[in-house]
Amino acid sequence: MKRAAPLIALATLAGCDTLLGTEGQPQPLVVIRLRVEGRQRIGPDVTDTPPRLRVALLWGAQIVPTPLCILPPESEQAAKVLATGCPDLFRFVPERVAANAALDTSTDEARIELFTVPSADVMIGDITSRVVYGSLVLYDDRDGDGALALDRSPRRVDDTSPSGGDDASATATPSDAGPAVDGPEIPFEPRLPGQRDVVYAASFVSMTEPDQRLAFREGKFNDAAAYYPRNGCAAPPPGFSLLGAGGFSAADALVAAAQGKLPQQAAESCTEASLAEGVVVLRVRPPEQLQGIRCRARSGGQTRYRAPPAAGLVLDGLQWACVAMPWIGIGPKPLPQVQLVVATPPGEPCRDVIHYTLRGCRRDASCDVPDWDLTKNAPSWWPCPASQQP
Repeated sequence: MKRAAPLIALATLAGCDTLLGTEGQPQPLVVIRLRVEGRQRIGPDVTDTPPRLRVALLWGAQIVPTPLCILPPESEQAAKVLATGCPDLFRFVPERVAANAALDTSTDEARIELFTVPSADVMIGDITSRVVYGSLVLYDDRDGDGALALDRSPRRVDDTSPSGGDDASATATPSDAGPAVDGPEIPFEPRLPGQRDVVYAASFVSMTEPDQRLAFREGKFNDAAAYYPRNGCAAPPPGFSLLGAGGFSAADALVAAAQGKLPQQAAESCTEASLAEGVVVLRVRPPEQLQGIRCRARSGGQTRYRAPPAAGLVLDGLQWACVAMPWIGIGPKPLPQVQLVVATPPGEPCRDVIHYTLRGCRRDASCDVPDWDLTKNAPSWWPCPASQQP
């Protein structure tokens, strides 16, 4: 144990998530205790395979919602796109699976041991003031690999063009904007059949619901940060802790955001406990209500634009609409052009919206020097007004 301790300290300072090369069994820094309620409601899967129940800790990502999903829809068709493709604005979004452990089905209890502090790349803030929140989940390990698998929307990815993936550098000219294909492009790749992990309970699902979250804080605490805010509750203590809050309504959150404020939590709903004292309670609920908890956000939730492919899009069975560029009153107004927005297929657990514009750059449709400009030469299939006026 004495030989392992310096290595544990070194890994902690380095911000590593995985400790390798130690001899013997190191002692965890902290232990998270969990209790499951309602496990009896979980049955075998469609193949009659008994569930392989495990628990996992997910560190949460900071997300910037796309303005399209914040503002009221401008048409009935746009409303259908938002209803199908926009996820819950206030959901917990996973950044990383930090740890997994088996559930003891004889007691319906579990222990997650952490051997390091969270790494710097998952924490929000700078070195003087940063924090990270985590959700604890119960899942059926359908693929049997011992770890919860995160997912993303099945958006078509091509990292070589302005039509491309999340972080593609748009270097193509207008004449070759969009990938070369034999026929119309499919906006979303079909989901391949296979076993996917199923989540049955989560301690933190959405800020509009009561939550219980794991917190880790270093340095000061920024009360004005919009990272899963607990406005009205006390700041989390330094180090690890278990926090709870009652949630707020979506309507109250939108009103507060319009006023430049954070939504308020009811003070009486706020709880705080040390890991030595607290127990995370996971209550089983229908998995259809928890499909999004495994969904990572593409590009941090920020809007990425694409040039329309020359050969067209396969829009059969998809909700799409022509809408003006949204503006939420912050920053410069966008150019008054029309965008084509396409939602993920109905029933897709990882909801998403793809944005196509005749002019723009990957990160900004109103960029001064566009990576593509087809405003005077729109593809023949383009269903939206070709002019820059909606």
